[in-house]
Amino acid sequence: MRQKIWLKFLQIHHQGEFAVDVSGNYRMIFEGYDKNDVVSTKKAEIVTVQIISIEDYH
Repeated sequence: MRQKIWLKFLQIHHQGEFAVDVSGNYRMIFEGYDKNDVVSTKKAEIVTVQIISIEDYH
């Protein structure tokens, strides 16, 4: 059975970035880029991502 992945849009400390749970307390923080290699927060426009960090949120 596949596990559902929850994409979170971050606002306070990581404004304009996204996060997904990796395991336990850890989340991978990343930025999304559109086809013109410009940072985007619109999920439909994102074609590449850059991983910023993996952090313990708890």
